Amino acid sequence: MKKAYEFNVLLAIGWCLMFTQVAVGQENYLPGYVIASSGDTLQGLIDYRNWEYNPGQIRFQSDTQGRETVVYRPFEIREFGVDGEQYVAAIVSVDASTSGTKDLPTTAVPVLATDTTFLQTVIQGSKSLYHYKRRKGEEHFYIRQADGFELLIYKRYLKTGGAKQGIAENRRYLGQLAVYLRECSSIQAQLEGIRYNRKSLNELFASYYVCTQSNATFQRTAEKISINVGVLAGLSISSMSFRSSASVNTYLEVDYPLSVNVAGGFFFNAVLPRNQGKWSFCNELFFTSYQFSGRSDNYTDEDRYTINYTEIGYAYVKLNSLARFSYPMGQWGVYANVGMSNGLAIREENYRRKESIVFSMKRSEEFKAIEETRRYEQGLVLGLGTRFGRYSLEARHERGNGMSEYTTLGSPTRRYYLLAGFIF
Repeated sequence: MKKAYEFNVLLAIGWCLMFTQVAVGQENYLPGYVIASSGDTLQGLIDYRNWEYNPGQIRFQSDTQGRETVVYRPFEIREFGVDGEQYVAAIVSVDASTSGTKDLPTTAVPVLATDTTFLQTVIQGSKSLYHYKRRKGEEHFYIRQADGFELLIYKRYLKTGGAKQGIAENRRYLGQLAVYLRECSSIQAQLEGIRYNRKSLNELFASYYVCTQSNATFQRTAEKISINVGVLAGLSISSMSFRSSASVNTYLEVDYPLSVNVAGGFFFNAVLPRNQGKWSFCNELFFTSYQFSGRSDNYTDEDRYTINYTEIGYAYVKLNSLARFSYPMGQWGVYANVGMSNGLAIREENYRRKESIVFSMKRSEEFKAIEETRRYEQGLVLGLGTRFGRYSLEARHERGNGMSEYTTLGSPTRRYYLLAGFIF
């Protein structure tokens, strides 16, 4: 029975994986525009991916070309815009030095290389700021001059020699900004506290426009973490086994039937900005339980034998902390969870009855099935699910370390869940 059930679970997981592969090929065309090299503006649809890294190309369908898909690269168009975002084609300088702490260079001078890309417009007007996040994770910011885009220089490096050694920073970008925004004298006092990130630089440029009483022609609205709150409810199917390195607990080493119970709780899912909200962190306050009964017979001969009856049951309130990857397809979507569970037992049943028969005499004794137990259980959680609008359906597997406190007696648990969810 267990093997057949686990086979069905694996089959369902395989189906979900295939469904995910199909989902990867889905497109997401939204209304947008392209400014061609000639200066003409083309209206149409752009395959929008809420890019975490600046795109190297876009797929465009023009209103006037029968929805034929055209791929544009930075050297083929000037600009494009979609879903409130704006990108400009540019040939720019990038710092090609390593930025990881363990691989920091020992020089403050950046190693400059040339790259062609679409820069994302952060703010545009008389003074403009642009952002470029590369595949390696480095972030670069640019200001627009009459002759092109100027890289704002920031570099971490390893300072060696002398009395003080450690990580130092080349913050040349502060001097560049002081010159670039010199029309506002009050900006200069803010510069020392400006960090090399989108939020800090965006606030600086917004202050500049307030100071000069002018308006930006475009400003990207900052994306924030969004929170989804909802409920989960469904069934759990649990199995448990005992494996002892000593012979004292052999009465526990029996095949326990599967335990079917209700399970559910509340969840708080924090969806990270960018990348179409594919990554999120989900915390669940979750209730789960199981109940097992077993029997172990120890025969010496037909006149002398012992029977042990065990009852083991636990109910837990758990905090599940999960990383989630989702792939949206409009109202539909698929997702995968991985994380840890931390449970506290709120109910415990730990009972053993021993019946000893010697010839015609019968003796019955009652004990704890396990003398030393723990009420805190940890586990690994894996899950695959699909959603439609506010509703979801998920198949989940959890492997826990059980309730035995003894190092010589393992009590691993396995739980399979089928959970329906609803977002408020």
